[in-house]
Amino acid sequence: MSASYYWRMYDKKKEEAERYEKQIKHLTTTRNRLDSEFDDNVSGINKKLDECANAINEGILNLSAPGRWMDELNQAKERMPHSDLQISTADDYLLQEIRELQRKKQEAEDAAEEYRRLAEAAEAAEAAGI
Repeated sequence: MSASYYWRMYDKKKEEAERYEKQIKHLTTTRNRLDSEFDDNVSGINKKLDECANAINEGILNLSAPGRWMDELNQAKERMPHSDLQISTADDYLLQEIRELQRKKQEAEDAAEEYRRLAEAAEAAEAAGI
């Protein structure tokens, strides 16, 4: 094969690796954004429940009901996002896809490096008149 063939293949594999890198960045951003937004929402809800419990505790003294209400408010608190089966499953799928893209990117980079080596060898052979 000619050096130009190997350089074309090198360019093709480098572009493929760059496409995988863009996809990895997009999915990683999506995954991080989901984690952040759900964590923020859970924290916000739980903070409001704590504020309600404190208001009840401070506003109603010497009754047994506030204790029950506070227990109910504490039980109503949102769990952290990854304890939700659907969110956790979605996160797992995103992570699997990111890992698969990283594997494909590495394969493309390895192939590009091999084509670069072959192109340089072909150029050397062409220069030597072989």
